[in-house]
Amino acid sequence: MADSFNPAKYKDTYTDEVQKLIEAKAKGQKREAPAPKAAKSNVIDLVAALQESLGSVKKGKKRSAA
Repeated sequence: MADSFNPAKYKDTYTDEVQKLIEAKAKGQKREAPAPKAAKSNVIDLVAALQESLGSVKKGKKRSAA
Protein backbone atom coordinates (compact mmCIF):
# COMPACT_ATOMS: atom_id res chain seq x y z
CA MET A 1 0.00 0.00 0.00
CA ALA A 2 1.17 3.49 -0.71
CA ASP A 3 -0.12 5.11 2.51
CA SER A 4 -0.71 3.81 5.97
CA PHE A 5 -4.28 3.69 7.22
CA ASN A 6 -5.38 6.87 8.95
CA PRO A 7 -8.75 6.43 10.69
CA ALA A 8 -9.00 10.18 11.37
CA LYS A 9 -9.73 10.67 7.65
CA TYR A 10 -13.07 8.87 8.00
CA LYS A 11 -16.26 9.82 9.83
CA ASP A 12 -18.87 7.40 11.13
CA THR A 13 -22.03 8.86 9.60
CA TYR A 14 -24.13 5.78 10.38
CA THR A 15 -23.93 6.36 14.13
CA ASP A 16 -24.83 10.03 13.65
CA GLU A 17 -27.89 9.17 11.55
CA VAL A 18 -29.09 6.55 14.04
CA GLN A 19 -28.68 9.03 16.89
CA LYS A 20 -30.79 11.59 14.97
CA LEU A 21 -33.52 8.98 14.45
CA ILE A 22 -33.52 8.08 18.15
CA GLU A 23 -33.79 11.72 19.18
CA ALA A 24 -36.62 12.36 16.70
CA LYS A 25 -38.52 9.31 17.93
CA ALA A 26 -38.05 10.41 21.55
CA LYS A 27 -39.67 13.75 20.61
CA GLY A 28 -42.62 11.88 19.09
CA GLN A 29 -41.79 12.62 15.48
CA LYS A 30 -42.63 9.94 12.96
CA ARG A 31 -40.58 9.09 9.93
CA GLU A 32 -41.84 7.27 6.88
CA ALA A 33 -39.74 4.64 5.20
CA PRO A 34 -38.31 5.64 1.82
CA ALA A 35 -40.09 4.29 -1.23
CA PRO A 36 -38.55 1.06 -2.52
CA LYS A 37 -36.38 1.40 -5.59
CA ALA A 38 -37.46 -0.38 -8.74
CA ALA A 39 -35.34 -3.43 -9.41
CA LYS A 40 -33.31 -3.47 -12.58
CA SER A 41 -34.22 -6.25 -14.91
CA ASN A 42 -31.46 -8.21 -16.62
CA VAL A 43 -33.94 -10.48 -18.35
CA ILE A 44 -33.14 -11.06 -22.00
CA ASP A 45 -35.35 -12.48 -24.68
CA LEU A 46 -33.78 -15.90 -25.21
CA VAL A 47 -35.84 -16.67 -28.31
CA ALA A 48 -34.75 -13.45 -29.99
CA ALA A 49 -31.12 -14.10 -29.07
CA LEU A 50 -31.33 -17.64 -30.45
CA GLN A 51 -32.95 -16.46 -33.69
CA GLU A 52 -30.27 -13.80 -34.10
CA SER A 53 -27.58 -16.40 -33.47
CA LEU A 54 -29.10 -18.83 -35.96
CA GLY A 55 -29.53 -16.05 -38.50
CA SER A 56 -25.84 -15.15 -38.33
CA VAL A 57 -24.85 -18.82 -38.74
CA LYS A 58 -27.07 -19.18 -41.79
CA LYS A 59 -25.48 -16.08 -43.35
CA GLY A 60 -22.03 -17.60 -42.89
CA LYS A 61 -20.89 -15.28 -40.11
CA LYS A 62 -18.80 -16.83 -37.38
CA ARG A 63 -19.84 -16.14 -33.86
CA SER A 64 -17.34 -15.10 -31.28
CA ALA A 65 -16.15 -17.67 -28.76
CA ALA A 66 -17.51 -17.02 -25.31
